[in-house]
Amino acid sequence: MSGPARPSELRPALVLLIAITAIGPFAMNVSVPLMPGLAKDFGTSYAVIQLTLTAYLVATAVSTPILGPLSDQHGRRPVLLAGIFIFMVGSLVCASAPTAEVLIAGRALQAVGGASGWVLARTVIYDVYGPRRAASLIGYVTMAMVLAPMVAPAIGGYVEPWAGWRAIFWALFAAGGALGAWCVVSLRETRHLSGDVVATVNLTTLQALFRLPAFWGYSINLGFASGMFFSFIAGAPFVVVEVMGLPAASYGHYFILISCGYMFGNFLSGRFSERVGSDRMIVAGCMVAFVGLAMLWLFRDFERPVGIFLPMAMIAISNGMTLPNGTASAMSLRPEFAGSASGIAGSIQLTIGAFMSVIVGALMVNSADPMILAMTASGLLSALGIMIALHPRKSGGAPRKRRAT
Repeated sequence: MSGPARPSELRPALVLLIAITAIGPFAMNVSVPLMPGLAKDFGTSYAVIQLTLTAYLVATAVSTPILGPLSDQHGRRPVLLAGIFIFMVGSLVCASAPTAEVLIAGRALQAVGGASGWVLARTVIYDVYGPRRAASLIGYVTMAMVLAPMVAPAIGGYVEPWAGWRAIFWALFAAGGALGAWCVVSLRETRHLSGDVVATVNLTTLQALFRLPAFWGYSINLGFASGMFFSFIAGAPFVVVEVMGLPAASYGHYFILISCGYMFGNFLSGRFSERVGSDRMIVAGCMVAFVGLAMLWLFRDFERPVGIFLPMAMIAISNGMTLPNGTASAMSLRPEFAGSASGIAGSIQLTIGAFMSVIVGALMVNSADPMILAMTASGLLSALGIMIALHPRKSGGAPRKRRAT
């Protein structure tokens, strides 16, 4: 289903879509290098503070399948504005948190608000540009968006000694307010562009989406591709700070390698997805991931951070090739439920990420091996997902994302 013509006057500024998408990942990553220090500040264990990341992922995973259908039924704009308000409330709670438990709760609220941008920016792109260009443009937006989480760990590592960790959350509160005002002024409703008709969303109609094996295949691929990343995020700060004995700022420095890899992968998606097809880009991304995993096993005993960050940069390239294409493919199966597909696939993606981060956080003791094992398992399962999506009997007539014509 190609849907109606997309009038250019409804297209929001690309930089606005970048900002909407970036605020959630930035908020998630900015406190990662602070986790060992937060544990000392609140007088609790690293495992408890690691729940600030887990809670963020779980809350995002729980909220995304709600936000997507809500946007299909009530519109992208009101759901997004409500999400930005919730993000501001969560940032306020974090900034004034007296205990680790309150901080964890505030992070969950932040995640719900951040998820609205992550889900709906992709859906707006699909609405206004259509299925043929969605994967390429999602790739470009993600490539540019990754600049924010690229600098986020470094900002967290530098700001905390200078102004304290609470200043980070006050800044996020202000950023949410500015972004909300920008959306009020500039973002117009695009829901009516997603298909020939705007579908009423309920459990019965969504069964049509759930019954597509291809949808679950793409979702599994997305989830375990992200599982590699979140396994690393959960374990790498511990490896760098506790195993290697380096300061938290070192994590931020080396994380730039990962962000550059992810940006390059998204550049490849933006440059080639429309030409060669989303499925081929996903398969190529899985092959690149296997190269990164092989390097990770080869360098696992290397006593400097580059031994884990350089292989992870290869895996980040694969994620940049896989995630935009998998997302666009999942949404294209039933265009009238594009918001729901984005939300549900995103929920599966982040549920798996949260699950892998909990496992890795619980198993980290004195080496990087638990993290590497979890990443390897995720890579294999991600490849299994695309095999399911590409099976000849994958759906009842759902379109395959092959070479563009």
